[in-house]
Amino acid sequence: MRERKDLKPSPSQYFYHGEEDLAKIRVWIDRDQCIADMVCVSLCPDVFEMSEEDGKSQIVAKWRTDPNNVAEGVVPEDLKDCVQSAVESCPVSIIHMEEIQE
Repeated sequence: MRERKDLKPSPSQYFYHGEEDLAKIRVWIDRDQCIADMVCVSLCPDVFEMSEEDGKSQIVAKWRTDPNNVAEGVVPEDLKDCVQSAVESCPVSIIHMEEIQE
C-alpha cells in the first residue's frame, strides 16, 4: 500500500484538546429543601443520586469538590445538557449550575 503524501493533518490535530481546556459546570443542591421526587436522578443519573442516609438528592461522589459535601460538585461540559434539564425540571428549584473555567 502506497503512502499518500497529499494528505495533511488538519490544524486541530496540532493542538491538545484535553479536558482542562474545556469549561466545566459547577452544580449545587439546596438539600434542605429537597422533596426527594427523583426527577434529577431520572434526568441526569451521571450527576445525581439519592442518598441512602436521608433519601435526598446528592451529587455522585466522583464529581464532588469535597468528599464531605454531597451537595456540590464540578462536572465536565459534556454533562451540561442533562444538568440543565434537572435544573429546569426540579419542582422546588433547588438545583443550581454555573459555567466555570478551571
